[in-house]
Amino acid sequence: MVGDAGYCGSPMAGHGTALSLVGAYVLAGELAAAAGDHVRAFPAYQRRMQAYVAQRMELPPGGIKMAMPMSAFGIAYRDFVLRVMTSRMMTGALKKLAGGTPDAIDLPEYSVERGDPLRVAAEEAE
Repeated sequence: MVGDAGYCGSPMAGHGTALSLVGAYVLAGELAAAAGDHVRAFPAYQRRMQAYVAQRMELPPGGIKMAMPMSAFGIAYRDFVLRVMTSRMMTGALKKLAGGTPDAIDLPEYSVERGDPLRVAAEEAE
C-alpha cells in the first residue's frame, strides 16, 4: 500500500520512491493523530498529499513524444539525447532540468507520545 509501486504516479515522471516515503510518513502520522481512526485519518491524509502528488506527476519536458517516438528518426534522436543527457559533462544540467523542488507539501512533525499507535508499535518491535 505504501511502496514504490503503489505510489508510481507515472513511469514517465518517476518520483515513486519519494512519493512512497512521504506517503508512508503522512499516513502513519495521520493515523496516529486520529488515534488509529481511519475514517478521520484517510481524509486528512488525502488533503495533505493531494497537491504534492499532483506536482510529482508532472511530466518532464518533451514527455510522451520523447519517450515513445513514432519514427526511426525519432527513436534515433531519443537515444542520442538520452546518451548526451546522461553523460558526465551534462550531470549539472540534468539536475537543473529534473530537480524541481517538491514544495507542494509542508510535512508536519507528528506528536508521538506514550500510548500513541506509532510509539506502541515501535516499542513492541524492540
